[in-house]
Amino acid sequence: MKIHALKKLAITLILLSLCVALPALALADAADLTVRGTAVVSINPDFATLTLGYYAENKDLMTAQAETANAVDGIIAAVTALGVEKQDIVTSNFSIGPVYNYNTQPSTVTGYRVENMLTITVKDIEQVAAVMNAALEAGANQSYGISFDSTERGEAYRQALKEAIAVAKLKAEAMAEASG
Repeated sequence: MKIHALKKLAITLILLSLCVALPALALADAADLTVRGTAVVSINPDFATLTLGYYAENKDLMTAQAETANAVDGIIAAVTALGVEKQDIVTSNFSIGPVYNYNTQPSTVTGYRVENMLTITVKDIEQVAAVMNAALEAGANQSYGISFDSTERGEAYRQALKEAIAVAKLKAEAMAEASG
C-alpha cells in the first residue's frame, strides 16, 4: 500500500513541476529572436572533371583485361594530344568481376568483366567538349558525367558568408531599434 501511495505522490510531483516549468520555458523562448541572413555569390567555372572509361567482357579474363588496357591507353593518348596533362588523368575505379548466366540452374560463370574508369581534369573550360569527344572516339564506352567547378570556390564561399552576416546584422539592428 505504501509503494502505491509513493508512486502516486511521485507522479503528482512530476506533473506539478511540469505545470510550473512549461510556462516558464515558453516565456524564455518568447524572449529569444533568431535572425538569418542569406547571400548568393555567383562564379563561373574554370575547370571541369570528366569521369569516363572502358569495360570489356570476355570468356577469358586476360583477354578482357588486355582489351580494357588497350582502350584506356588509347583514351589517355587521345586526351593528352589535346593538351590534358598526364597528372590530370587518374584511375578512379578499376574492377574485375565474373559475368553470370542466370538462365541456368545453378547460375554459371560465362566470362569476366573488366572495367577501368578515369577521372580527367580539364583545366581549359573551352576544351571540355573536345576532350569528351576525343575520349569517345578513342573507345570510351562509359561516362559517369561531367562536373564543372571553380578554383575560386573557397573565396566565393567566404564572400557569401560575409554578405550573409551583413544581412543578418542589418536585420538584428532593425529589430533592436523597433523593440526600443
